[in-house]
Amino acid sequence: VSQSRYDVVFLDPPYELPNNEIEKNLAALVRNSFLKPSSVVAIERDSKARPIAWPEGLTEVKVRKYGAATIYYAEPR
Repeated sequence: VSQSRYDVVFLDPPYELPNNEIEKNLAALVRNSFLKPSSVVAIERDSKARPIAWPEGLTEVKVRKYGAATIYYAEPR
């Protein structure tokens, strides 16, 4: 369990990185208690990529498309 907890986590991985790698990192954020109850997680992905499969403990709150990029937002639940 981490003693460092973050308000905002922004992931901007290379578009070629598979979603399952990103999802592993998201699960580690939850599992290791890096998030506060009020945290926001944002991930930038290629708009053509499949949506993020949020791990248990994170809930998608909005999705915004900006041309070739999509930003997914989630909060702890």
